[in-house]
Amino acid sequence: MRTIGEILKSARIKKRYSLKKVERETKIKKEFVEAIESGDWTVLPDFPVVLGFVKNLASFLEVDV
Repeated sequence: MRTIGEILKSARIKKRYSLKKVERETKIKKEFVEAIESGDWTVLPDFPVVLGFVKNLASFLEVDV
């Protein structure tokens, strides 16, 4: 089973979106996007904020997570 981060990264790559584009369009720092994609939850803010990030990214990338 794939992780949320893997699903989001796969969708981003499929759409050929750079991390910079995702950062610009979603207003989520690319460092946070990278951390979510790699599953490094230690560098991310509190859970409610991260949940918002994931929902925002999923909507932007048009994926269900």
